[in-house]
Amino acid sequence: MLLTDERAISLGNGKVLINFDLKGEIIDLYYPHVGMENHTNGKTQRILIFSNGEEIDFAGGNCESRYERNTFVVFTECKDKRVTLTTHSYLELDQPTLFRVFKIENKSEKEQKISLFFLNDFDLYGNPIGDTSFYDPKTFSIIHYKSRRYVGMKVMSPISPQFFSFAMGKSDIENMVKKEEVFSYPIAQGDVESIIQVRIELSPSGSSRFYHVLTLAEDLSAIRSRLKNIDITLMEGELGMAYLFWQSWMKRAKKVIESLKNEYEISLLVLRSHLGDNGSIIASSDYSFAHLYGDTYNYIWPRDAAYASYALDVAGYSDLSLRYLNFISGMATDEGYLFQKYNPDMTLASSWHPWVFSGKEILPIQEDETALTVWAIGKHYELYKDLDELVKIYKRFTKPAIRFIMNYMEEGLPKPSFDLWEERFGVHTYTVATIYGALTTASRLVNDMGDDILAKDMLTVAEEVKSETMKRMVSDGRMIRRLDENLVPDKTIDSSVYASIFFGMFDPFDKVSQATMNAVKSLLSSGGGIARYENDPYRRTSDKPNPWIICTLWMAEYNSMLGNVSGALSLINWVIERANPAGLLPEQVDPYTYKSSSVIPLVWSHAEFVIASHLI
Repeated sequence: MLLTDERAISLGNGKVLINFDLKGEIIDLYYPHVGMENHTNGKTQRILIFSNGEEIDFAGGNCESRYERNTFVVFTECKDKRVTLTTHSYLELDQPTLFRVFKIENKSEKEQKISLFFLNDFDLYGNPIGDTSFYDPKTFSIIHYKSRRYVGMKVMSPISPQFFSFAMGKSDIENMVKKEEVFSYPIAQGDVESIIQVRIELSPSGSSRFYHVLTLAEDLSAIRSRLKNIDITLMEGELGMAYLFWQSWMKRAKKVIESLKNEYEISLLVLRSHLGDNGSIIASSDYSFAHLYGDTYNYIWPRDAAYASYALDVAGYSDLSLRYLNFISGMATDEGYLFQKYNPDMTLASSWHPWVFSGKEILPIQEDETALTVWAIGKHYELYKDLDELVKIYKRFTKPAIRFIMNYMEEGLPKPSFDLWEERFGVHTYTVATIYGALTTASRLVNDMGDDILAKDMLTVAEEVKSETMKRMVSDGRMIRRLDENLVPDKTIDSSVYASIFFGMFDPFDKVSQATMNAVKSLLSSGGGIARYENDPYRRTSDKPNPWIICTLWMAEYNSMLGNVSGALSLINWVIERANPAGLLPEQVDPYTYKSSSVIPLVWSHAEFVIASHLI
């Protein structure tokens, strides 16, 4: 089992999501839900190349991957003194099918006999037990299957239809590759692997082109039909369609300043690739934490997804935002609140929030997630005024959630819940601010839906919350992080208090706002960015806490609100420099090496980049 955390670039179309490494090898393969059922189990599906019997190692900085023309066509190039291998990878627009066009060039003046191996080590449903792999003579393909999950692959050449060999097996597969001798074992079952060997003879300075397809289905007849119908002509046509479609899709995006355009467009691609056909938006497709902590970021956190939904709205993709809002509106409890996170198939996800705290029954929630979803719906309506589209969402979720928020109060503030960092119980400035933002923003939608009395009550409650916040959550002239579980002020400097400004509770020029953000800048600056809070230990490996992308962008947004464009751009450019070569943004980075210290990409990082770009 070869595991790696070097996710370099992603492709997704709502039906399938695939992560690749720098060499263009598949690491994660999600189907039929975006972010659920990783059929590689995080194992790299290797591509090995031999020239005249000697393995070519594209190690170090010899490979690069990028989004070609900022479309969902991934261009990968790997160089060696003997050969250059380029790949164009792209998805069929409406099917879970990955197409790859390979070109290998001889960089020497000698003839080369090339053997290229695709090593397929799938764990269908995320586990290796009970898989079958076989060669299908009707479609000239290799098929792996278990229950209702089928993965099919084949290679094609415009010159010779018989330029490949295949084999199925287990531990003996590696020996075949080392000897460059693939024996045609036509079937294997259990913890199986398969190989496709491509044989090419390259003349001096010559080149050769071949095609690889990987497709998924839920039954045998469907995958055989799809594989049978795929040929080189179809793949070439789909490549042209992919370019044109995604270029047209990107033209819908609202404009930002030129220096931010590239990362802005890549951020939109990341948001799109992590959006499922059913409207789910997962936090990250990076699977590496599964083998560290036994769990992943492959869930829908209503908070992260609310920011993503809003980012899609401000960028001009209201239809995609609505897709998510319809998804999440079906997740609320009968009482109107949302739990910590959900699976992409609309079921309740794993959680570490208890139902009992200090001997008392509590709700295991972060109330900001319910409030943020109401806020996102309100912002959507504010931007698009599409009242008809929101009727079902309003009845199913918005109105019950508002009533929950207004009733879940004690002495003018929300009852204690868990914080956005998912670490502490209490009354948090961030949560209070999201509630204020939800009530004030959504009141316009509520009024236009005909609930004018409720709309007025929302504004009254919002002002009461603001007044109580000023009395109890301001100390030394600045916002505090929270009132703890005993309602004792926690004065730890925390970047999330910026929410009190972003959600409109306080004016950015207010003395409390300025004192609050000056303290954040003074005490949380780390490696050129902004950390979450003082002495943050999460994923920390040095004497400084890790700077987070979202926290740094919050400071950029605050500078924009003050009219300090140069200060905002300086922070946004710092974020751009933290992206990987393909433009993917991590959650956080080491303050010295600037390497990602957590998952990549993080959808919230890209959503916040879109939001910050529109505030410049």
